[in-house]
Amino acid sequence: MEKSYVGMTQCFFCQKAKDIIIDTHLRKRFDRYVGVMNMEPCSDCKKFMEQGIILISARDDDIESKNPFRTGGWVVVTEEVLTRLVTPPELLEKILKTRFCFVPDTVWKRLKLPRSDYQKELFRQQRQEKRNARKND
Repeated sequence: MEKSYVGMTQCFFCQKAKDIIIDTHLRKRFDRYVGVMNMEPCSDCKKFMEQGIILISARDDDIESKNPFRTGGWVVVTEEVLTRLVTPPELLEKILKTRFCFVPDTVWKRLKLPRSDYQKELFRQQRQEKRNARKND
């Protein structure tokens, strides 16, 4: 893979390109087209976090990871909505402080939040697998 002396940081929350970083040692250390993430939100996400809480859909089996596999769902909800959805007070307090939360796909589906194309295909495959399993029983 071709190397470069510069790289791009990505917003952890929306994954859009954010800042340019330069290798001051002038060694070829950044792979081209690979971003570096940090927890500092981009200007758009900062604005969204001032308005409410960012919810990001993530794969169920990866939800405990610090950086779970995102499945494309992304919404901003008000604090009022979040207080209705989250029951453990400790979890609610943490989410209100960080201003974002990863939501497992199964919960995303139950809440009827807008789905990404990836989620739609994933849920379609899951329904098909259940049908096939019932036919085989």
